[in-house]
Amino acid sequence: MTYEIEKKFLVSNDVIPEIKEKTKITQAYLQVNSIEERIRSKDNIYYHTIKQDKKDANGLVRSENEAIISKQKFQDLLKRHIGNIIEKTRTTIPLENDLAAELDIYDGELEGLVIVEVEFPNEQSASDFHPPQWFGKEVTADKRYKNQSLALNGLPK
Repeated sequence: MTYEIEKKFLVSNDVIPEIKEKTKITQAYLQVNSIEERIRSKDNIYYHTIKQDKKDANGLVRSENEAIISKQKFQDLLKRHIGNIIEKTRTTIPLENDLAAELDIYDGELEGLVIVEVEFPNEQSASDFHPPQWFGKEVTADKRYKNQSLALNGLPK
């Protein structure tokens, strides 16, 4: 089992850095209780992922098990999705200290939402992180901005 240590921030459309390489992502949720189960298509590779929050980590640390699946398996599982299918365009932007920002620009029902996430090698580096000026409000602990909540509830009000 691996752990994902991640911070999430809102970004205003008018401060997004220039984007050169883009990846289209489609993802859907199969379960969103205490365990999050999702499928994702990215660059014609298909994934099945299960995540679970670490107790008392406020959304910062989650266990993550991910496997590559076939396109057919993805399509079969997609029929079982709950909520809306999320579509977004992602670009990766290098940051200091060998970190990278994953900038997601949402389409469809979530158009206008822009979020940036940074994954960290450990909790100390997450704690020491100082976001660049173009990052907006941190929403790591705000469950309304988790993709599963966006799929089930739409844009936060």
